[in-house]
Amino acid sequence: MAKGIDITLLIEFNTMNEKAGRFKMVPRWARPEHPIFWLESWRQVRNRGLVALQRAFVPVLFAVASLAVLVVMLFSLLIVTSGGYYDLDSSLALVLGFVIAVLFCIQIGAGGMANILTVLLAAPLISGEVELQSWQLLRTTMVSLPEIILAKLSAVLHELRLVLRSVVIIRVISTVTIVLFFAHVMIRQTFYSMSAADLRRFFFDGLGVAYIILIASIVSYNLSQPVIQAVLCGMLGMTASAYARTRAQAISGGLGARLFCWVSSTLLHFGLAYGLGYLFNNWSYPAYAQLDIFRNVPSPTETQIAWAACLTVSGYLLASIIAQVGLILILTGLVFRRARRLGD
Repeated sequence: MAKGIDITLLIEFNTMNEKAGRFKMVPRWARPEHPIFWLESWRQVRNRGLVALQRAFVPVLFAVASLAVLVVMLFSLLIVTSGGYYDLDSSLALVLGFVIAVLFCIQIGAGGMANILTVLLAAPLISGEVELQSWQLLRTTMVSLPEIILAKLSAVLHELRLVLRSVVIIRVISTVTIVLFFAHVMIRQTFYSMSAADLRRFFFDGLGVAYIILIASIVSYNLSQPVIQAVLCGMLGMTASAYARTRAQAISGGLGARLFCWVSSTLLHFGLAYGLGYLFNNWSYPAYAQLDIFRNVPSPTETQIAWAACLTVSGYLLASIIAQVGLILILTGLVFRRARRLGD
């Protein structure tokens, strides 16, 4: 049986090497022909539960999303027509608003499940090797330690590609809906009431640039989160795997770390949003400021308030992305350090 498996592995490995030319722009440890990447992928393919879950995840997610959006649209139209109010602009804004809320809830649920799956698959990557006493064997190969760790993580993310792609598609749909809603509100509530002179000032005095920066930052943040969260969850699982003695301990530690990150980041975001909003209101309306430091500040113009609001939100989103990338780098360094000690 062992010889049959070895021959099968050799054939699959040679097949992947023949296809290596397609991945020249990809780092070596992220290519399917990399021995560690290939070995870990082969192990994941043998996981029938994972294969079945991925096959069911995508159709179920899009079926739920389609049904939810359809129900919300019908419900919104029912609200509008039952009140005898047939204004198309108001109806469109109401429908888009409800659709955004539903898609937001769906993408949180789908993203949470994808994060849990990533942690579950990444947690045993090192602890499983240690438990099976094969980690020392990996360290004796010519593959460097960083390549071993990164190739294992890349293989897990590659096997979860269907789940991650479906989450990205939901994010793209929600992002497009948000942009349409924002454009509709801007056209209906801002541009319609502007005179020709106001429109010229909006486009030529730079205020339009502020809104473009805001939209670009929201789109970039929303679309980057599935990738960043997948890598972050993978590194959380591998960090738990490097410090745990068994696979069970690694899985429980990884899930606990992911839960801690969820709770702490949610509280931090709410706290920072409240604090920034409080300071922004004091600066925008110094005559009614509750903080003495803002009472002697000249009142800003509407253009200055708009620029400050757009740049504050954009800067906050950029800082969030930088903080997440920094956390990933810190976790990567911890995994490298601990894994190197395991080989000593």
